[in-house]
Amino acid sequence: MIEDINTHKTQYSILGLYALFTFVMLFKFTNSTLRLRIILFFVLYYLVWSTIHHLIAQRLTIQLFLEYLLLAILGLVSLIVLF
Repeated sequence: MIEDINTHKTQYSILGLYALFTFVMLFKFTNSTLRLRIILFFVLYYLVWSTIHHLIAQRLTIQLFLEYLLLAILGLVSLIVLF
């Protein structure tokens, strides 16, 4: 994993910056509908990002995609409960 991060610093930096931006926006806005949209967009971004990342590395499998999908759903539910 660490080797993968070192190899793809730009990709992981973009993901990390977007996650930070998302959390700043969640704390900034109090409208629950807007927060839900921010959370949904982040979860979709994460799912698309991880899929593209593994497609580029030619490592994407159905099992790996389902793992990211389940993680995205778990993140969605967790963020909705927290915010």
